Amino acid sequence: MAPYASVLPIPDTKVQQAQSLINAGRPAEALALLKPLAPRDPRNLQLAATMGLAALRAGLFDEAEYHARRALALAPAEAALKSNLAMTMLQRPGAPKAVHLDAMRLLRETLADIPHHMDALCTLAIMLLDENQPGELLRLCEAAIAHCRKNNLPDPADPQFAMFHSQVLCMAGRHKEAFAILDSAIARYPHYSGLRLAAAVPLHVMPGLSPAEIARRHKEYGVALCAQQQRVRTHAPTPAENDRPLRIGVMSPDLRRHSVAFFTLPWFEHIDKSKFELYVYAIGHTHDDMSDRLQKHAKAWHKLGLAPDPDIIRRITSDKIDILIELAGLTSEQRFNVLAAKPAPILATYCGYPDTLGIPTIDYRIVDSHTDPHEFPPGTPPGTPTFDERCVEKLIRLDPCFLCYTPPPNAPDVAPAPAERSGQVTFASFNSWRKLNPRIVALWGRVVNAVPTSRLLIKCVDMRDDFSRGRVQAMLDAEPSLAGRYELLEPKTTIEEHLALYSRVDIALDTLPYHGTTTTCEAMFMGVPVVTQEGDTHVSRVGVSLLRNAGVPELLARTDDDFVRLAASLAADTPKRAHLRAHLRTMILTSPLCDAQTFTARFSAALRTMWTNACAANA
Repeated sequence: MAPYASVLPIPDTKVQQAQSLINAGRPAEALALLKPLAPRDPRNLQLAATMGLAALRAGLFDEAEYHARRALALAPAEAALKSNLAMTMLQRPGAPKAVHLDAMRLLRETLADIPHHMDALCTLAIMLLDENQPGELLRLCEAAIAHCRKNNLPDPADPQFAMFHSQVLCMAGRHKEAFAILDSAIARYPHYSGLRLAAAVPLHVMPGLSPAEIARRHKEYGVALCAQQQRVRTHAPTPAENDRPLRIGVMSPDLRRHSVAFFTLPWFEHIDKSKFELYVYAIGHTHDDMSDRLQKHAKAWHKLGLAPDPDIIRRITSDKIDILIELAGLTSEQRFNVLAAKPAPILATYCGYPDTLGIPTIDYRIVDSHTDPHEFPPGTPPGTPTFDERCVEKLIRLDPCFLCYTPPPNAPDVAPAPAERSGQVTFASFNSWRKLNPRIVALWGRVVNAVPTSRLLIKCVDMRDDFSRGRVQAMLDAEPSLAGRYELLEPKTTIEEHLALYSRVDIALDTLPYHGTTTTCEAMFMGVPVVTQEGDTHVSRVGVSLLRNAGVPELLARTDDDFVRLAASLAADTPKRAHLRAHLRTMILTSPLCDAQTFTARFSAALRTMWTNACAANA
């Protein structure tokens, strides 16, 4: 984005020279050129704005904000200057929450006057999505289009706008509109990889898509990304190095109180530090008590949330990392250019994303034979690509399970089943609202209808605004079987409060096609059985791995009818539910899902296999 919009017709020669210097990457020289002019012409708006831009590009954040505020004071009604100031404030490292809120106010004021101001809209879009406020973003996108059409202007053609607009349309369930926008934008901007990313990520929550289509979209993104980023030169493993200790890099924005961190902690704690040195590249903006627990086990921990991609690439290459493991996949805070540059001889993806990343520089993806079987599940249509064929990475199957769950340390005890008190069975789903769709809601409706007097609880940690709540409520209200028989619960502040809500649940119902992962582990840990249905993609088979490894494969359905039958029969089987309530926690803790030492041995062996293969390739 261009941080500053032009607000005066033609600047004088000195300002023009300064702007040329800024464009040439020499902002400090531009600032030195302009500083003598400021006292002689303190009310020159273009001069103040250009000095602000030069200071910002030079990393002089206090000075940049001073000049941006001075420019706005000269023209307080100029909406573009509000946007300039907001973006200056946001680029200050470590800006507190209050600064972000003030910047959001300025961006909203800009858009109130200029609804199609793309810099302001796209900057605010990122913040709104971070704050779980997609409803406001959808309204802003539609207001921009309406403004353009009312004033006989072309619809916004900015590729970032197309990305954000399509993303919130998908959240609203308007997938056909979203993909029409994306495919049109891809045709206009074929080299803009972000559009292909936006066309890949939402596919996992859309029922009915073929594995081939999902794989195609991901691979197209990876090709477009790598066409924009040059690979860096790294050391080449040789057979003589086969047995030496390895430097393992770990890059993630989620090494904090996040589900990824809870699945990462076991191998951080138990990996043999004499054979594997851990170098962490924390690209997120949050460091908390979970970060501290992880950091204790790292040889080096680099906080790089504000670092530009080239600096992260240089940091990894200078550390001479042997294997870089990324834990975020195609999520919003990932540094995709770093992955495309391949700053280590071996790159692997693990845990943070339920599919191939499509990026050709990534060598391995860690899964298991339940999530990504060698053979097709029953009923797979002929011609479907194998699980291996769908991925650009080579699959490493970490059997029996590719995950190791860390239960929260202060989890409440398992509570008595609510049906014991009320005589009514309570079903529930605590998955993200983005995993809900009309198909799974209709299936839940059939379950509730099959169990007289039963009820359904819905709680989503990210259901925090009217948009998300309204979207969920609309789907539930559209299912006649759920009329008067469901309850929406408010998100909880702490994990302990969240887990305590399982005292109100007898049976958890999984989402389709995107299974729960952490939510499934949490439910079983709290004594609540989970009914799921296996599909033909990784994202619809994670529950297969979790339930089989927990020792409850009988809760796996293969069809919709099977799902309803299993849930209803479990609801009717009071002794079975009582047994699971009493023993599921122990079953989880003594299963492969929580066997940290054995899991770490398998994980370590996988890393050594990756290295041995690379050494042999250079023999």
